[in-house]
Amino acid sequence: MSGYTEIGGIPELKEAYAGEVSQFYQTRVSSEEVFITAGCNQAFFLSMLTLGKAGDEIILPAPYYFNNRMTLEMLGMTPVLLPCRPKTGMLPEVDIAEMLITPQTRGIVLVTPNNPSGTVYPSRLIEDFYRLAQAKGLYLILDETYRDFLNPDQGLPHHLLNLSWQENLVQLYSFSKSFALAGYRFGAISASSKFLMELVKVMDCAAICAPKLAQLPLGHHDVLPGPVRPIRRPARGSERGAAVSAPAGPAARPEEGEEE
Repeated sequence: MSGYTEIGGIPELKEAYAGEVSQFYQTRVSSEEVFITAGCNQAFFLSMLTLGKAGDEIILPAPYYFNNRMTLEMLGMTPVLLPCRPKTGMLPEVDIAEMLITPQTRGIVLVTPNNPSGTVYPSRLIEDFYRLAQAKGLYLILDETYRDFLNPDQGLPHHLLNLSWQENLVQLYSFSKSFALAGYRFGAISASSKFLMELVKVMDCAAICAPKLAQLPLGHHDVLPGPVRPIRRPARGSERGAAVSAPAGPAARPEEGEEE
């Protein structure tokens, strides 16, 4: 019970999560294309260390999740800010992002539903950014921490996993919100097996593996039967840590600066 797990996560959990992703996005993702991390913050950190180095640039829509910018700056990478304006509904613009690309650019970050603005990026916009990244030989880092708060009646958040996504997509996810497991530090990455083989080296130097006690309960297939039901964060003043089922409706707006 006290030993290490496999660096990328216990096989049963990886298989269960790959199945959940496959069902949610109506595609096929294998267990070799998922990696379990100690939260989504670590997923972002490991991904940046895998795809870039000091001196590289990452395009980051603003306003941004503060830990993303801090991570890039600590790694000696340059966050190139892509302003999201009220007149465009706080949506990042592909044509402006293209103008920010330089020979040092390694990737574009999208967080949707967004933290801190709460903006939900339309499927077509996400796919346009994917095509831009693909055309320019960049990675698209797509953080979907708040994915499970979307109204299922709105359809799939995007269709990237039905494209040749392994070439340049790095998808990040957090179990913290949907499963009310914030303190257990539990997240995931979906990416090509080639990318994850490199990421294994980074994780081995950073933490060896995600916490075992967080992985074991969710490693059972009956816990991840398909798209998970949203868990809404308790209102201010309610008992801290109490989780309640969220009714169907628009995505919950994340608290500004909320941890992932």
